[in-house]
Amino acid sequence: MLRETPSSDPAQRTVWNVRDSDATLILVHSAADPLPPGTLLTVDTAHELDKPCLIVPLDVLHDADEVAELITADLGDFAVLNIAGPRESESPGIQGTAQALLVRVLPLLRDEG
Repeated sequence: MLRETPSSDPAQRTVWNVRDSDATLILVHSAADPLPPGTLLTVDTAHELDKPCLIVPLDVLHDADEVAELITADLGDFAVLNIAGPRESESPGIQGTAQALLVRVLPLLRDEG
């Protein structure tokens, strides 16, 4: 269920998204890129709440089957998957790259469940 946060601070939304999901998938352009503050907050929150979290570098992993297998192996069983990553303004081009991958990966995850 979608709920609006009481605060307009995006940090609260980030924490609630991790809290209210079973696992978090973070898509980044490259593992070599430093994580922006919001993405780092997502990782830190997942660790603090002992929630599975997987960072997928899109410059290396872009095969849908490979990514689906990695998600299943690293994140285990989940009903609600939080998908996160840097904003387009922080990582130009990430929105299109991430969307192109997700439209191929998500149906594979649904088939496994």
